Amino acid sequence: MQRCCFSPLTQANTIPKFLLSAATTGPAMSGSASFLARPRTYVALKEDIAMRSNVDFSPFYRSSIGFDRIFNLLENSGHLQGSENWPPYDIVKLGEDSYRIVTAVAGFAEDELSITHEPNMLVVNGAKSNGEEVQYLHHGLALRPFTHRFELADHVSVTGARLENGLLVVDLKKEIPEEMKPRRIAINADPGTKPARKQVDNSVAA
Repeated sequence: MQRCCFSPLTQANTIPKFLLSAATTGPAMSGSASFLARPRTYVALKEDIAMRSNVDFSPFYRSSIGFDRIFNLLENSGHLQGSENWPPYDIVKLGEDSYRIVTAVAGFAEDELSITHEPNMLVVNGAKSNGEEVQYLHHGLALRPFTHRFELADHVSVTGARLENGLLVVDLKKEIPEEMKPRRIAINADPGTKPARKQVDNSVAA
């Protein structure tokens, strides 16, 4: 038995680095073909994930004002709890400023769901009411309580919510105030220059 090894050309052009690492540190193989043919599963290291989510924004804090919420949102994006992925949901863009969140809430009644619009945050909660105690011979329905939190941009508000066919539909719209919308500024000529122009025109006519 001999360890699998690759030529420098193969290492540089065709074999990913994580495969090379597994090949040089793993158990002995009969050849490169045997190594590549064996089914394997590779996952990202925790250190790599931490490097992607833990970004140092301190240089931006030294030269920017008012962007704290954006930096906090980016820092917390990698810390999403697994429980917040259930129940599944869709975020749909309907138009330039219209959005929709659709959550699968089959098994929840209307009075068992709540929607809260906080500043720059939409919170959707669901919890089954405490009914009578029963003994389950088989319990396969995932009707546990849940909480979804959605970060909202400035000036995004909820325009409506409804429950239909086991789906909770929440419509949102971004409405920018009139005073914050871009507007065209008229350019007016300086009144002090008009008499000078007329004087020049008269001199030319003479």
